[in-house]
Amino acid sequence: MTTPHFLGCDWGTSSFRLHLVNASTGESLCHIQDSDGIRSVGLRLTKTRPAEEKSGLMRSLLREKTELLARRSDIEIDGLPILVSGMASSSIGLCELPYAGLPLSLEKPNLITRTFAPSETLPHPMLLISGVSGEEDVMRGEEVQVLGLSDQYSLDHGICLLPGTHSKHLFINDGNLVNF
Repeated sequence: MTTPHFLGCDWGTSSFRLHLVNASTGESLCHIQDSDGIRSVGLRLTKTRPAEEKSGLMRSLLREKTELLARRSDIEIDGLPILVSGMASSSIGLCELPYAGLPLSLEKPNLITRTFAPSETLPHPMLLISGVSGEEDVMRGEEVQVLGLSDQYSLDHGICLLPGTHSKHLFINDGNLVNF
């Protein structure tokens, strides 16, 4: 089932970003951002609850964030799929996923994903996306950013500079992410 919109969540180490996205244009129509990064949320939850409850509690927090976004938007978001990237797929996140390796095709990426069905805790289908590991470093979240850029621009060869808390230089050759 395709929808005209989806929710894109970049849940990083120190920041939380949630966007309502036009699926055909990639345009962010409404967003929220705050400092509820995985590190602070994970530490707060593990101090107050057993570790085995952490994933459910993080999904409850994600539901609160989607409800906040819904109040700010004039578009109905109930049931929209959520694509989640960043540290949410790490050992301190929702569910740890292994890293995909390099090279990573920008046309047909071999990222590791896990789907979650809608539930009472989070009434949205969710796709959790893995990070990427290279010989020298790992990243979670930036690989999804470069996939979005490659959809908008011809990225066959070159370097993508992605600023942020943990800035990355991504090296692209023959339409593949080969190093960072």
